[in-house]
Amino acid sequence: MKKFQKSNFAVMIALLFAISLIISACSKEKSTPVDKNPTPPAVTPDTQVTSQPDKEEPEEEEEDDYEEPEEEVTEGVVGTVDLYGKEVPLFISDGLSYAVTGSDEAVVIYTLLTDDTYEVYNIPETINVEGSARRVVAIDADAFNGFAALGSITIPGTVKKIDDSAFDGCDALEEIVISEGVEELGEGVFNACSALKSVTLPSTIKQLGEGTFFDCSALETVVLPENLSVIPSDTFSNCESLTDIVIPASVTAIGDEAFWNCSLLAALSLPEGLESIGNRCFYGCENLAELSFPSTLSSVGETVFEYCDSLVTLLVPAGTKDKYATKFSEYELTIIEY
Repeated sequence: MKKFQKSNFAVMIALLFAISLIISACSKEKSTPVDKNPTPPAVTPDTQVTSQPDKEEPEEEEEDDYEEPEEEVTEGVVGTVDLYGKEVPLFISDGLSYAVTGSDEAVVIYTLLTDDTYEVYNIPETINVEGSARRVVAIDADAFNGFAALGSITIPGTVKKIDDSAFDGCDALEEIVISEGVEELGEGVFNACSALKSVTLPSTIKQLGEGTFFDCSALETVVLPENLSVIPSDTFSNCESLTDIVIPASVTAIGDEAFWNCSLLAALSLPEGLESIGNRCFYGCENLAELSFPSTLSSVGETVFEYCDSLVTLLVPAGTKDKYATKFSEYELTIIEY
């Protein structure tokens, strides 16, 4: 009985010891803190760290703004244009642009011709605008201005007016055919056409603008129409080669510097009916040797014979010698009455 009790007591002691060990172990586990941010392992030469590449945002595709170029319109109605303050259809035909001004009329407003395309050009009498014939009635200001390759131009009689500077600076232009029917030339129409040698104006021309042939340095001969009344200022100014011109009996006035520096002009007949000669009219006409004033002349401008080195004889109507001798006293002139 004592032996049994001793044995049971030893078992109980062992059991209690085992329980205490378990309790102690559990307590130790609870007391150890958990590291929520563990230190990463050290990197050694044998260790490679692979980083994840940043995620690339997909590129937005650019919108393609390219547009097919519109085909260049070279013939037909292409829009409108302001002409003399009025919006009218713009028509292109054979290298020229026209303003369609009325039910049956059109005006040449500018050239689309290229320098290497047209050396000879004939402006048509009519153009066909969407099945309707339109007469070409005018050439607008600056229409061919500076067109360097133009060598010859024919202007039809349907054209009534050639406006200011229409052929200004066409320095290859040698021939101009202006048909009967043209009535008016604007200012400086053929200014600086330095290759132009001869011009015949039609009998229908009623009016010239100032400087019509200004600086046409090669111009030698000009035929003026019989019904012209005025040769305006600078009409033949600086036409250094001009030698042959007849002033018609219809002319009543010659403007300022009309023959300025026409240095080869040797003879000129002023018609009966002429009433006035402008300032410096014959300035620099160094080869002009003799001149005759008509009886109808009532007004003569200042310095009309300046640098007319060859002028030695001036014929004047009877009873006017003293008047003209006083006026031209600075020149060495022999004044003879007729």
